[in-house]
Amino acid sequence: AGIFYPLVVSWTVGGWLSTIGSNGYIDVAGGTTIHFLGGMLSLFISIILGPRRLEPTESTKMPDQVVSLLGTLILAMNWVLFNTGSSFETGPIVVSGITTFTTSCTAVFVDFAYSMIRYGYSDLPSLGGVFLCSL
Repeated sequence: AGIFYPLVVSWTVGGWLSTIGSNGYIDVAGGTTIHFLGGMLSLFISIILGPRRLEPTESTKMPDQVVSLLGTLILAMNWVLFNTGSSFETGPIVVSGITTFTTSCTAVFVDFAYSMIRYGYSDLPSLGGVFLCSL
């Protein structure tokens, strides 16, 4: 990440992306750069590592679905509150927070429907993971 991050930042700060559109590229607090880079590196590492080789055992399974859901909700609420409150504005940032939360709820609904149709059941840790990944 230390090799690729300066390259991606140079595209956004005074680079070729800053000339796109009438106002140029605007990245609030560097969030787009960080998440783009993190997502791409995660994708490449998961492709290199491949699927898991071992089946989960009793010691590696989720211990409590309620605790998992509670952690997901706490993290999601802090995420949305931090992102909407970090700019001290009531304009597009609040709309962005509402949009983010709405799209996450939509992703959970789609995952639930897909799991029910495909497998006949759905579980809370899966739904929580989908919710956090869609933030």
